[in-house]
This record gives sequence, C-alpha cells and structure tokens, in this order.
Amino acid sequence: MNAIPPIKNPVFTGKLLQKAFEKVCYRRREYSSNNDIWELRHNWSSAVKLVLLNKLDTGNYILDAVKVVLIEGQIYEIWSSQDAVVIEALTMLLKDQLNITKIVIHII
Repeated sequence: MNAIPPIKNPVFTGKLLQKAFEKVCYRRREYSSNNDIWELRHNWSSAVKLVLLNKLDTGNYILDAVKVVLIEGQIYEIWSSQDAVVIEALTMLLKDQLNITKIVIHII
C-alpha cells in the first residue's frame, strides 16, 4: 500500500476543523437522539480529524446526499453532521480569504 505523501500547503487545519466541529455541535445540541451528530461527537478524535483533514486537503472528500425528513408536517433537508462540519469549515475559510463579513449566510 502506498503511503500518502505529506501535503505541502494544507488549506485546512486541525484548529479550523475543530472550530467548525464545535459550531455544528452547538447548533445541533437539541437534535434528536437518532441524529448522526451524536455518533460524530462520540467518535470525534484526533484520528478521525486527521483522516478528514487528509481527505479535504487531498481533494478526496465527497459530500453525502442530503437527508430529507418530515417533522410535524414540515419538510427539512439536512446535511450529515460530518458534511455540516466541512461546509462550516469551508464557509469560515472563504470568509477569511475573501474578506466577507455578514454577506454569506447559510443554514446547517
């Protein structure tokens, strides 16, 4: 098996990913016990973070399909929790790189 070469100029950092993870956890703190946020929180570790960082920086991360749920007659489309972390990290990265303040708004 070939070793993955080190990334010369990583775009994502562990600190950025951790901050995005914490934001998503906070936003989803009252989600159902069946939501995948609880599994991600339980399994979040430096090893999981390193695998995710590597996938992001090598361009090998693939977003999952959006899940559609019906809650009290209302239809919601929800990203997986890991995808929400990636989207949050991308948003934070782009906001810093493009010097955008409150123009970019998205709902996770």
